[in-house]
Amino acid sequence: MIQTQTNLSLKKLKGIKPKGVKPRPSSNLEKLISITNSVIEKNSKDDVTIRVNTIHSDMHKKIYRDLKQDLLKEIEFSKEDLSAWVYAHSNSVGGDAYKKTLGVCSGVLLTILTERNKRRGKKTILDIDGNNQEFSHLFSHGRKVDELIIRNFVGDSICRSFGDSFESYEGYAKKLCLINISGKDFADFCGYKGKVDSLYLINNSENAIMGKPFAKNIWMVNNNFGSDATLAKIGRANRIWFFNNYANSIKYDAGPDIAELFFNVLKDGCDFNRMHATSDPIYSAKFKNFVFYDPKDNFINFTNIAAKKMLVGEEALNKYGKIIELSNLLDNKNVEEIMTILNQIEKVYDIIDSK
Repeated sequence: MIQTQTNLSLKKLKGIKPKGVKPRPSSNLEKLISITNSVIEKNSKDDVTIRVNTIHSDMHKKIYRDLKQDLLKEIEFSKEDLSAWVYAHSNSVGGDAYKKTLGVCSGVLLTILTERNKRRGKKTILDIDGNNQEFSHLFSHGRKVDELIIRNFVGDSICRSFGDSFESYEGYAKKLCLINISGKDFADFCGYKGKVDSLYLINNSENAIMGKPFAKNIWMVNNNFGSDATLAKIGRANRIWFFNNYANSIKYDAGPDIAELFFNVLKDGCDFNRMHATSDPIYSAKFKNFVFYDPKDNFINFTNIAAKKMLVGEEALNKYGKIIELSNLLDNKNVEEIMTILNQIEKVYDIIDSK
């Protein structure tokens, strides 16, 4: 089974030419595929073990140790090789255990590449476009990267637990972007106890069910969670920006710390009715600034939400009208235009808040 998968992976390299990448079989890439397929076969035999290990990151530690200290110790690979590896394994045929192990392996490879680049004084910036191919668990449990942009992939648990910290394994990501993802639990628990500076979730489709991400700054823009997945779950963050999304409620993971900001401008036509905080029952979600604007001015139930300054409706419009105006420009824009507008929004907010 694994030999067939290896042969298919190598053959796929000759026919796939994704946007911005021109993968060509190279000796290092062939070795990378051969070695990792052997590791995946070895670690994906028991589905029960896979479920337990995925939760506790044990599989990541084992594969990371085997590849870094032994199997890939003398083999160099680039971000272009890693992109080609991902394309070669997209749309893979296999059971849940195989796909989970494959995803964890992709996260390990990105972590190893980032560590090697850092020792050489280089940043690791990976922008990968899946062209709507399927890759469940892509980069799940990956620990380290400077910037990771994932576009146009289909699959569950993409970037699950990316940048989290577990025992002595400390994770980080300066910038993590998931764009036009279709699947469930993407970004679930990413940044948990780790250091994800900015997480961007943009243009994700009505088939998407977001997990519970953690980051210093979380931007959720133009996401459509559809009629069957209208609950947006958010982990802890210092700043949360929620613009132009279709969702009827938000579930926020409350903790003991006071977050700086929650800023929500609802999409016109969105039937939003509730934001509530859940976690330890002794906590309410506490914010320095809480801004919530609904163009329809509907009644909204806020449960376990507290703020030093809470501006809702007309009060929000009066103080932050420029930001609300900018947020209305986010629809029907390409990603680069969206990022430009978001940078403007943050600058305007900082100016207003400093007064």
